[in-house]
Amino acid sequence: MLGRGMQMPNFDKERLEIEHVLAALSDSLVSAAGPLETRGSSRRARILGKRLMIDSLREAFDRPILVRGEYKDTVHIRMLSRNIIAQIDNIESDFGEDRALLGHVMKLTPLRSYEGYPPTPGPLLKELIAAGVELSVGRALKVLRFYLRELSARANGAPMEQLEQIRRLQEIVPKQQIAPAQFGIVNNRIVVVDRPPTTEEADRRNISAAHEHIQASGQELASTLDRSNCDKKLINSVKALHSQIVAGGNIIKIGLANMGCSIMAAQYQHELPDAVVAMLKAYTSDIAMYVAQFPEWEQFTDKAAAIRIDEDDVASVSRAVGEVIDTLSAHPELADPEVPRTIAFIRELLAEPGKSSKRAAFAMIRTIENLVSSIVQHSINFLRKTAEKAVDVGSSAASKIIVGLLSVALVGAVGIGPAAVNAGVPWIQQAAEIVQRQIETLARP
Repeated sequence: MLGRGMQMPNFDKERLEIEHVLAALSDSLVSAAGPLETRGSSRRARILGKRLMIDSLREAFDRPILVRGEYKDTVHIRMLSRNIIAQIDNIESDFGEDRALLGHVMKLTPLRSYEGYPPTPGPLLKELIAAGVELSVGRALKVLRFYLRELSARANGAPMEQLEQIRRLQEIVPKQQIAPAQFGIVNNRIVVVDRPPTTEEADRRNISAAHEHIQASGQELASTLDRSNCDKKLINSVKALHSQIVAGGNIIKIGLANMGCSIMAAQYQHELPDAVVAMLKAYTSDIAMYVAQFPEWEQFTDKAAAIRIDEDDVASVSRAVGEVIDTLSAHPELADPEVPRTIAFIRELLAEPGKSSKRAAFAMIRTIENLVSSIVQHSINFLRKTAEKAVDVGSSAASKIIVGLLSVALVGAVGIGPAAVNAGVPWIQQAAEIVQRQIETLARP
């Protein structure tokens, strides 16, 4: 089927690999449709319909593309890649409500079982084989799509080193982690994303009751402190904590704010009557028990306790975060004002002594990690399109926005890099190097 009687000048090996995978996908769909015969003919028909689409793509290898009477391998491979990606999207969309079918039920037929299997597999087959014999059809489709995008870009003359950097960046940058803040990009601006904490169903009634009690006691405590002569810093700390409780915000942020409030209360207790001191201790103790009911807080504190960072790391994190805040404040077009305010609030906790500062430093690393992750994940598609020459870098307004966002990510990644490595987050430094190169590429005239 591989262009019989015709020499494939540039992409013969890649074409062979693609055909191997398409053959395996076709047989996998047939295998999956068989047992479904008694479970519903409509579902089986859909699967077999997708199989026919894949077979039609395999037949495309016998139809070379002629441009002005000359065979054009690059045109052929780009058209094949585009058509196959469209069918992958079609299959995933059609089975969108039945993710288990692609992700677990349908397994890819072993690739080595096909005639003509190459003695030296290329990158596509290597990656699929490395995934093991239980590779799902859904995972195989994702790997094939990514490979085809790179192959099409190469056929279009895209710089492979840049594409490899982008692929590496996508691989190493994780999703956002449990932290005092998470971020998103809305209308090309960074925003703080409020996500309700996860709870165990058995704990929800107790959590709700504790939340109501803490709200009431916090309001009473704030009113009592307003009538006292205590330092305004303590009053503001209690009110800030109370407002977070009322809003039902990020549980890590609440837990850290409560720690800060406890330390401040101990510093100013000599200014307060014994009854108010008792109210403060009861309030912070209740909040400590409240946040302890959330699995996210337990995960966060366990990881914070395990990291190895010293006072120098805490100081370097504080300086780096200061630079991030300054950068965001100086460029309001890149971020909502709540973003630098939130980061500044978390940074204040770094001044706490002992274990609290270590926990706060980990919180700050995780927060900047999430900031970098949100920016990179948002920028990946644009970076790939520029590498594939699908957009005009120099004249694109979007390019300037992406450069600005990536510059924020770079400031954060470079600043916390060494401390992040000590905290078990080595990808930050690796990402910083790639982001720097991507900024330089985008900034070229």
